[in-house]
Amino acid sequence: MKRFIKVISSLAALALASCGGGQTSAPASSVPVSSPEELASSAISENPSAEPEVSKSEQEAPVSQEAPEQSSYEDKDPRPSSFRDGGEVYVEEMHALGEFSPTRFKGDTLKIDSTKDLANGVKLKRYSFDLNSGNHVKAEVVEIDPSKAEIRSSYHPAKEVVYTQMQAYDAAHEDIKILAGLNADFFGSTCVNAYVQDGVIVKSAHNDKGIYDYTNLDADIPASLPMLFGVSGSHVRIGPIVEGKSVQETIQSSVYKKLKYAHEDKVVHQIDGEVHYDVAQATNALKGDLTLIDYAVTGGVAAAASDSYYLLEKFVDSGFNSSYQVVDEYECGAGRTMTDDTAEGYAYLFKKSGVECPIEIGDTLFMSVGNDDGKWDGYTTIIGGRQSLVEDGEIASTVTLENSNGAQNTGVPRSCVGITPDHKVLLTGIEGLRYGRKSTSEDDSYGVNLPELAEFERAIGCYDAMNFDGGGSTQMFARSAEEEEYDMLVRSSDYGSYTPTSCRKVFNTFLVGTKTAQN
Repeated sequence: MKRFIKVISSLAALALASCGGGQTSAPASSVPVSSPEELASSAISENPSAEPEVSKSEQEAPVSQEAPEQSSYEDKDPRPSSFRDGGEVYVEEMHALGEFSPTRFKGDTLKIDSTKDLANGVKLKRYSFDLNSGNHVKAEVVEIDPSKAEIRSSYHPAKEVVYTQMQAYDAAHEDIKILAGLNADFFGSTCVNAYVQDGVIVKSAHNDKGIYDYTNLDADIPASLPMLFGVSGSHVRIGPIVEGKSVQETIQSSVYKKLKYAHEDKVVHQIDGEVHYDVAQATNALKGDLTLIDYAVTGGVAAAASDSYYLLEKFVDSGFNSSYQVVDEYECGAGRTMTDDTAEGYAYLFKKSGVECPIEIGDTLFMSVGNDDGKWDGYTTIIGGRQSLVEDGEIASTVTLENSNGAQNTGVPRSCVGITPDHKVLLTGIEGLRYGRKSTSEDDSYGVNLPELAEFERAIGCYDAMNFDGGGSTQMFARSAEEEEYDMLVRSSDYGSYTPTSCRKVFNTFLVGTKTAQN
């Protein structure tokens, strides 16, 4: 969403303004699993899903009033190319996976029943396998090469079905065609874990009930650390919000906006991101030693007379990241509330009195998402989940300890995401209509418990994997780049219907797409 504010006709005019600113399945004899490449494949059949064509909506470009003349952002932006591409991000080093022998399903039954190319870098594979109980499971897996395709996320503040969220995102973004979607984080009154959508911090941390013992169901936390999936360009990772911390420290940690110099020889400054990306635009309080304001706040921004502010010109105004050049610095003066209406392409950086800040006129600054240990710095999409399934190529040690949300109950629909050693992303949806008593055929897939899901993810090549919300929330759609209509791959067990809007409403959705130029 573009945020801009009314113009101040010249720097001289601005200088005169006053300031404001259950049980697990029993192990069976192990059978080595063939690699996914060795499994048989064939063309996938289409599910009955015929929805009207989604039309692209044109967005009206905001018109600034008396805006200072600006030259091209691209011509003026002096940042190194690594910052223009989203900054340098932390990527975990992965080793090759060895042979894996499942104990909770029959390894010799695992196969790919069908495969379909959705677009360059995106494949849909239908796996099947038999649990030790004899129950037959079908798993829909979208395989994504993030160097060739896009991974995004959709959010609805009042919850909406996955299909509708996919349509809305597709219609609002001319640069991308949405190919697939799967429900994501658990939810209550909001999503459970931290969540960043296209560089905007929607939720900064995991729900904190002040209880950090997973055996206490009132805590509503996993036995593992709560996990996140993140993407920045072609880089992807799965991990907790901070590494090497206790459960309590992890849950109390957050993501926030970091303001950095765009050149590596200068220090990093951290500012509070909630003001910069306050979706409701309902606060005018300054937070922290440095506060960036680049949209209109009703009533202006209150600042002390001794505070000061920098006028910043934007080079890049983007949900992914923004960069600015420092134009001038002013004292707030008489302490009156400053009206924060600026021209499109300009922003204010407020500095509290007495704060040491080596920012100088002419400096170029860069804004991005970050966290305390820096391992989420620069990630533009961060989607919360809950339980860890696979860690460093091994089944997570906590997977049999999980006790929330029916984790040990088999027969439950599941949604999850994993990453392979070559950094491909595997998005998995498993239908289980018997869970909602909506099963219509003996051919319908059975669901799984978390240990069974973890073994499946490891068997198809995941180095790391984490669980999304399951049960009736599980719903999955896909289409190829040449198609307009989506196939409903996984029906919500709440309804058992192929009507795409007959699903449980959720807060956020994992999206897969390809840029229009690549179609």
